[in-house]
Amino acid sequence: MAPFRLLELNSAPVDAAVRRALLITIVLLWGSAATWLTFTGPFQNTAISGNGYFGLWFGLIAASMLVMDAGAVSTGVAAALANETLAALWGQLVAGCVLILAVMGLPDVVEFWGYALSVGIVGAVIALLGAATLQNPTGAKPLIPTKKGPITLNRLLACFLFFWWGVGAGILTIRSPFTVTGNGYFAVWAGFACSVFGLGVSLASTKAAASSGLEGGLATHACLATCSIMIILVVAPNAADNDAFYQRYTGQIVYAFIVGGITLVRVLISVYLHTHKKTFGVLVEKILTVTRLLKWVVLASWCTFDGPFATTGNGYFASWMGVLCSVLLLLSTWFPELMARPERAEGPSDSLGDEEIGRESVTANIVSEEQANAPSEHAD
Repeated sequence: MAPFRLLELNSAPVDAAVRRALLITIVLLWGSAATWLTFTGPFQNTAISGNGYFGLWFGLIAASMLVMDAGAVSTGVAAALANETLAALWGQLVAGCVLILAVMGLPDVVEFWGYALSVGIVGAVIALLGAATLQNPTGAKPLIPTKKGPITLNRLLACFLFFWWGVGAGILTIRSPFTVTGNGYFAVWAGFACSVFGLGVSLASTKAAASSGLEGGLATHACLATCSIMIILVVAPNAADNDAFYQRYTGQIVYAFIVGGITLVRVLISVYLHTHKKTFGVLVEKILTVTRLLKWVVLASWCTFDGPFATTGNGYFASWMGVLCSVLLLLSTWFPELMARPERAEGPSDSLGDEEIGRESVTANIVSEEQANAPSEHAD
């Protein structure tokens, strides 16, 4: 009888208030567990307990998505979070709070401790202010007239947050104290990523840049250039300071510096040639993509297996992202038909709303045909 009883309970309707409370409780439980266990232990160090660390935070993300998909939050909140700019501001608020907790868990003698704390506090406060003024007439009031249109308070706050999080991420994850992955590391980079979306860089514009006319896509070249800059920024200051750790990897540092510099120059040349409608030629481009991939594979293998990027951090991620971008650029040069994006036919199905209208019209036609055929069938 027990299995049949469970089936009856499973098919029984659940009250909306109970369902909402249950889903929100699940989110609170995941949030409490992720905060407690990754800040106080045993999942503080991703190098030792990476599965538990990422499992907790991904569990919180999945639970939050379940709440949103199930409509367990009010329609106003769901509609507000659908606005990418507002969602980016709330993301910066959360990132700032997580960064504050991460800094408070460190001894105040750590280098850049006070600056790290200020990054979290200022980032969270300004993000909250931006969320308050985003849909307020005060935030949309023109302040500075320019040729491309007036600059509003909302735009000033977005630009400030972009530079604030960008400088903070560069200092705190390259110099100290969050040079390896952990709550502080991911919080400061999440804040910077959200600040980029806060400037108006949407997912749609990113996809358009990825499929631009530049061979391999503008986004892939930009990502490769970013990886090169990150490699240079990671190795150069530490090597200049005669850091004892980096002195053990002189060969790897010199090689990484050279590869990063050559790749950055190569990307700039590619953008210049594309702008002036010029090219090296198909054969030369193919050879260059192969040599670039080999250089990055050697860099990632040598520096992440031996050092100095054996632990997950900026150097580690930049090395392997450089390999991935090099692979994509090689495929787009050697096999352009493989990487080509199929063009969508223009018509009523270009948007979700039009697709729904199209489906409704098809359904209506089917129903009308059935109704038209019904008398003849009855007559037969």
